[in-house]
Amino acid sequence: MDYQSGTMVFTLYAYEFENEDQAKQYFVDVTGQKYDSDYYYLLSSGNTFRFRIVVAFENKAYRIEAKNKYIKQVCAMIAECFSIQLDRAH
Repeated sequence: MDYQSGTMVFTLYAYEFENEDQAKQYFVDVTGQKYDSDYYYLLSSGNTFRFRIVVAFENKAYRIEAKNKYIKQVCAMIAECFSIQLDRAH
């Protein structure tokens, strides 16, 4: 799904799985990383123009891709939705 507001454009991929383990496995498959916490998330730079955030929470997984100029707004939105801080860039 592409989302566009008056100031921001990003693409959101949302998945719902049968259980939490499947959502976490999706996270590992997409990012190649594994975190041992309640939230699995990764903030990474795709290139000099775009970034990607991947979040696995409960039985759901989300991948957001946007231009680098929107990184602060998207991170704030994710932090509000999931009560986490996206301060690690990988």
